[in-house]
Amino acid sequence: MSADDAQAPAWIFGEVPEPDEVAIALYLDAADPVEPIAPVLQRWYDLIAELVVPAFTPPGATLKPKLHGRGPAVRAKHWADGLNDRLWWWSAVWSYEIPEPYQPYELQCRVQRLRSPRHVKLRLFVSSPAGTRGAVLPAALELLHRFGDAADPSYGELTVRDHAPDSHTKLDNVLRRLDTDSADAARTHLRGYEWVTVVPAELAAGLGGAAGLLATGAFFEAIGLATGGVLLRATEHPEEYTPEHAERVFTALTPVLARS
Repeated sequence: MSADDAQAPAWIFGEVPEPDEVAIALYLDAADPVEPIAPVLQRWYDLIAELVVPAFTPPGATLKPKLHGRGPAVRAKHWADGLNDRLWWWSAVWSYEIPEPYQPYELQCRVQRLRSPRHVKLRLFVSSPAGTRGAVLPAALELLHRFGDAADPSYGELTVRDHAPDSHTKLDNVLRRLDTDSADAARTHLRGYEWVTVVPAELAAGLGGAAGLLATGAFFEAIGLATGGVLLRATEHPEEYTPEHAERVFTALTPVLARS
């Protein structure tokens, strides 16, 4: 085994099960300048620290975040230090390792500007030991609900082991469109759809709101948000979200999805 192999995650070699992964991507479209929405970006961090970090942290452990980013010209000690108009990307990372066999796990809270500066992507990514998703997933769903009530996302999605690392949605890639073009039109056409999808108020109204969407039969849950949007969960559990069920979601959302 090479030195690089020795540092590789144990699941690559089949020594342990592959970790559980949960990812959230949320987009805001009023981030230029940043400082007026700094309380919203602080709320993002605070909710993750309150809801998701405890579900991620091993019993008996205490984890502290490491802050790093590009843009803020300060030696940051607090999340709020990075929430200024020099922000380009800014993240807090909680992590721990299980040494035998070597297994690193990570929770990342991130804010990142798109190339169009008024758009920011809020990202949560959690990689945790196999079998722990049962604790992390309810916390992530509660995060989406509570943040959606406090903010006004132009789009959002929650995925399990199937996340996009950049700011393109899967539908963006299928349509071969730029993420900035997609983000600019997010309140005219829905950017995509996943197991869990956040539909902005402007589009939710045309779909009949939470009640109208639930009546399609394509969703296990449709929650109206205080900002007017809707939080949609296609099935109770992510394993049930099959291609056939995704087709039902696509049909329900077709009136607001972009075609090109």
